[in-house]
Amino acid sequence: MNIEIIVGGLIGATYLVPISLAFCIASAHGKYLPLWLPYTGLLGAYVSYELAEVMRVGPIWAFTIGIATAAGTAVIVHTGLFHGHVERAEPYQALLRAIGITVFVEAGLGWATRGYALSYNRLKFPDAFYFRMLGETLTGADLAAVLSAALLAPLVVIVMKETWLGLMFRSVASNRNLARDYGLPVRQLDLAVLALGGALSALGAIMFGMKYDLWPQMIAQPTIKVAAVAVAFGNDRLGTVAAALLMIGILEAATQASSHTAPLASAIGYLILIVAVLVRHAASTLLRRRLT
Repeated sequence: MNIEIIVGGLIGATYLVPISLAFCIASAHGKYLPLWLPYTGLLGAYVSYELAEVMRVGPIWAFTIGIATAAGTAVIVHTGLFHGHVERAEPYQALLRAIGITVFVEAGLGWATRGYALSYNRLKFPDAFYFRMLGETLTGADLAAVLSAALLAPLVVIVMKETWLGLMFRSVASNRNLARDYGLPVRQLDLAVLALGGALSALGAIMFGMKYDLWPQMIAQPTIKVAAVAVAFGNDRLGTVAAALLMIGILEAATQASSHTAPLASAIGYLILIVAVLVRHAASTLLRRRLT
């Protein structure tokens, strides 16, 4: 495996780090797989496109409003559709509703855009840089993705593990009723978690759109991949999940480098999810047998 494959796989995976952080925070908080959350980022990316490319709003404002739209949408959707499931500890009902929302968003965006891919022009980093040592030409979006991954992952991990806000988050995620009895602002924390998740999802989706263009199904496969890694390694291990995604990026790049294994690249996320579910099921079954 040469350096170009490793670098290409790593860079491609960094685009998913903000989405993975959002997914892990929301899933640990609500105790279900919030497959719908990355789609709020997709909506934010389309809003940014409409503002920047159609309405000619300044790129900074388009970028900011897109992220704010995703954050607000995440809060509204959670409050209207998922808050009750979280309070009643209904992960399967929440998961089924989340799947329905993903289908609805994809269908709605496909109808609104007639399924065409949309390209950022004004809302895009214009420059590209060649790194001789790596043998790679990196676009502005690549550098932004690498920088955001390098900064966001350690920052979010530190906040969740070393700060009072992180302690409140872990307390509410562990036992909502007990946290409420001790006077923690559970409702406000719910809104903060979902707003952060929506904003991070939008950041990832916008950068993803800068590199690969926008289309209604673009977030589907990354969401499955992120969910698979979260299930396999634990949604409370933010740093581990982010690092695992980077390693999977290298594996996918290596798989795509050969014509014999290239068709397997898109199935890696599904394979990880299947193996993780089987392993967890086998482990829980074995534990129950030992206890009985």
